[in-house]
Amino acid sequence: MNIWCDLEGVDTGTASSIVIDYCQAWYKAVAADGYVPGLYVGANCVLSLQQLYSNLSYKHCWKSMSYVPMVATRGYQLIQVPETTVNCIGIDSDSIQSDNLRGNVIWLTPPCNVIPNPNNYA
Repeated sequence: MNIWCDLEGVDTGTASSIVIDYCQAWYKAVAADGYVPGLYVGANCVLSLQQLYSNLSYKHCWKSMSYVPMVATRGYQLIQVPETTVNCIGIDSDSIQSDNLRGNVIWLTPPCNVIPNPNNYA
């Protein structure tokens, strides 16, 4: 399943090489534990659309509601949409799509032949 690196709020003036090194180290650590790394791209990510695609290993990208660069060639699999309110609680929703390379988010789900037991979630 995907585990997401939250790339946002990087200090202005931070060199893109530092951000790339951090994101790559995070990617390698998560992948080494058997998960599929994903990248959440939020405001002030520092990287350009080309750097997001060419300099990072991520194949799963999630766009925040902020103004952020597209991921060149690939695009996004999750896109955050404007907040809605349900019972006085603000909820950030996301739309799901295949990216431009036909990649999709990987969810943790039970096998098709297993019916979840609601008592396991108490």
